[in-house]
Amino acid sequence: MSENNEGDLAPNAESNGGVCPEAGDLGAGGLHRKSAYEISRRVAHDIKAPIRQIAQLLDILATEQADRLDDDAMTMLDLVRSRARNLGDAVDAVRCYSDAICKPMSIQSVDLGALLRRQIESLQCRIGRFDSAEPVVVMADEPLLAQFFKRFFSLKPFAFKGTAQVDLIVSISKEQSDRRTLMVEFSPCQFELTTKLDLFELEQFNGDTLSGLLASHECSEIARRFSWQVQLEPGAGDRTRLTIRL
Repeated sequence: MSENNEGDLAPNAESNGGVCPEAGDLGAGGLHRKSAYEISRRVAHDIKAPIRQIAQLLDILATEQADRLDDDAMTMLDLVRSRARNLGDAVDAVRCYSDAICKPMSIQSVDLGALLRRQIESLQCRIGRFDSAEPVVVMADEPLLAQFFKRFFSLKPFAFKGTAQVDLIVSISKEQSDRRTLMVEFSPCQFELTTKLDLFELEQFNGDTLSGLLASHECSEIARRFSWQVQLEPGAGDRTRLTIRL
């Protein structure tokens, strides 16, 4: 399988202005992304440091000074601790979004089946399985690929977090054109779906929080870098079908 085969995940040279910056020579565009990636990492690190220190100080106050604090003080302390955690989560979300856009890709052979199995196990959904007649090997950046599925399955249509009430079946089929299609069927869907949606349209359902909004944009950016087509549509009964053309 060649690195720039239409069925692979590696971006091709033509779509990147003649040179694939992730596959070798960075080029001007690749250097710009690398610089932005390094800056975002440094900013996220420097912001997270004081947040961690604030959280540690609040934990010390809550444990060592508990006998000196009345109920109102403890309530306020818990509120500030919660906001510190939320701020830390927001910084992590911004960092992941930056990775999706700017991180230089290291293209290598990846066992997509094994990667998906690990993701399904981490979801702890009610029923989760990966079905494929043969090993599925793709050329991709493995950490970025894992990041896509981890963030994608946290989006509102799936709502795996904390519910463990979702049935999930993942399968891969091969088309005559040698392209592959990743199919994900799940139920129930967390919002009424009456028509087919593409990945970019899904963003509107995840704007409740900064983290949710960034996760949606992050998945779109990674899919764009891999040149994927992602669609969500109603299935039989209460099932919903997700299709990713690799």
